[in-house]
Amino acid sequence: IGPFDANSGDAFKLVPMAERLAAIVEEEEHLREADLLVCTSPMVVCAVLQSITRKPFLAYLGLPMLWKQPTDFESSAPVRDAFWQLVEGLLTSSKTVAAVNNALLGEQIFSQTAVRLPVVWAQALF
Repeated sequence: IGPFDANSGDAFKLVPMAERLAAIVEEEEHLREADLLVCTSPMVVCAVLQSITRKPFLAYLGLPMLWKQPTDFESSAPVRDAFWQLVEGLLTSSKTVAAVNNALLGEQIFSQTAVRLPVVWAQALF
């Protein structure tokens, strides 16, 4: 588990990643016809999927938002801006229910986005 492989060409840059996800949504009937999508991470995948599908979304987050950030995030101000716009779109959409699995992550996301998310502690009841 670590960052996307920077040596994988353009595959994990924001625009090619978004284009590939759009193609997957177009190819996969169950994604197009789903009433609700559930996503946990990476945040970029969750945010891009929500922006493509505009479906109701359940986001249960347990990892930092910049885990598996696009490989061009650090080198491109427009990519950083687009990433944060996608995140804001996901977290503030009236079609999204989002929660974090720990208070520290909730505070980190609040610091980064000014969006306060409820904490729903993970349960291991088995």
